[in-house]
Amino acid sequence: MESLLDQLIEALPAERGVIVLGEESGSYHHMLGRQALIRATPSLRVSQTILERVYRQGQALLCHPSEEDSKLAEAPSLSDRGIRSVLCAPLQRFDKVIGAIYLETTSITESFDRDHLHFLVAVAASVSLAVDNARYLESLESENRILRQDLEIEHNMVGESPAMKAVYERIAKVAAADSTVLIVGENGTGKELAARAIHQNSHRAGKPFLAINCASLTDSLLESELFGHEKGAFTGAEATKKGKLEVAHGGTLMLDEVGELAPGLQTKLLRVLQEQSFERVGGITPIQVDIRVIACTNRDLEKAIQEGSFRRDFYFRLNVIRLALPTLRDRREDIPLLARFFCEKYSQKCNRRVTGLSARALDCLRRYDWPGNVRELENAIERAVVLGNTPLILPEDLPEAVLESGNAAGAPSGFHDNLNLRKKE
Repeated sequence: MESLLDQLIEALPAERGVIVLGEESGSYHHMLGRQALIRATPSLRVSQTILERVYRQGQALLCHPSEEDSKLAEAPSLSDRGIRSVLCAPLQRFDKVIGAIYLETTSITESFDRDHLHFLVAVAASVSLAVDNARYLESLESENRILRQDLEIEHNMVGESPAMKAVYERIAKVAAADSTVLIVGENGTGKELAARAIHQNSHRAGKPFLAINCASLTDSLLESELFGHEKGAFTGAEATKKGKLEVAHGGTLMLDEVGELAPGLQTKLLRVLQEQSFERVGGITPIQVDIRVIACTNRDLEKAIQEGSFRRDFYFRLNVIRLALPTLRDRREDIPLLARFFCEKYSQKCNRRVTGLSARALDCLRRYDWPGNVRELENAIERAVVLGNTPLILPEDLPEAVLESGNAAGAPSGFHDNLNLRKKE
């Protein structure tokens, strides 16, 4: 815009120019001025009367205040500075004025004429398109910044596929609330990582994150772990113990494999979710807690409800916000990225220099269905790093199930394929 004003001042007998941006006269969000000779930014004084007329009519204006318009001649913004000639052309797109180019001069011998007006109108038409495009680009960049902020969450998950980007976006939205979340997905899809990401990006991030596996303990031990117990509540309870619910106060409690909970514990946890209070085992005093519960499962809970092994009311209380994690076979484009990540991780851990994977090894990884998902892929790469003999992971370094899946796509065509075939014979 500065360059444009400099060229207009050079091409026309203008001493001073101002570009105004704004969709309403008098409420401009941007003004830029230039002055002849010194190429500096002057005081940004313009005639509001002229601008209002241009905005209202949507037409360019050429005027000589001292000669033809007594109202303009009396305007302080013009008379105080001895302005004798003014040009003003609207910047408009689709019949909407979005700004104006304003030029003026104090010269008596060189004033603006109709040719100058036509020239400025042509310039304004080109400038209007450029300004409108710049504003549109600015709005897109602003929108992208907002979207990036939504996606820029702290997490330890790896993946750039559309399916994982949808997960990150969901986590960003869920983290801001305190609602209970039910994370569903097959084993090895990263449910605990997703739960931790929700916690890390919430206002509870500075408070505890505790996880408990509902399938790893007996019902009595799990109840004690969750609710705690009073001294003497049962044999071996020699002291009062706080449970996970109490320790997680202010933070997040993750119930892993929640589908394995016994009906009795489901009832007790339902009360915790509804009232945010509980009693320790053997206690009678209600304990108030402020916790967020995130439940994870690989089971079909709706089917479990039909079978009578899972309470319907407990399910509805857990399923406030549902987050479904994709299987690895549903995001195969992430396999190379995950494989390289695990390759670097275990090459450092095993103190063995591994630079990456061969093209054939990657092809085998892509073809395999990964019933164990990311966890199975991690184990496969760790095995390959430990057992391999070259800087690159080769097909024969991979587990046989993965290798057979790759070979099933066609007859062996390379040295390593033929070598493995001979080994099997």
